[in-house]
Amino acid sequence: MVTLGFDVRNVFDWRGEVGTTVNGYPHPYINTLFDDYSAYRTETGLGGGAFWEDADGDGLPGWVPVHDARLLSAPRTLRFSLGARF
Repeated sequence: MVTLGFDVRNVFDWRGEVGTTVNGYPHPYINTLFDDYSAYRTETGLGGGAFWEDADGDGLPGWVPVHDARLLSAPRTLRFSLGARF
């Protein structure tokens, strides 16, 4: 008896967001008192993540968006299996 298997996930390569909060492990202080990513999403209504900082040095802090791939679902995956029983 021969068994063939073929598993395809995320066929259209859709990369939606799966999480908004990432922990700061192993750093003990990152995202423990204040979670920048969730605050950014709540205040702006935008997806993704950002951190609060005075990026341009004008004395007025603001949100600095970042591309964090950990927030996106996995890309397309294909799995092929072959089994035989005698």
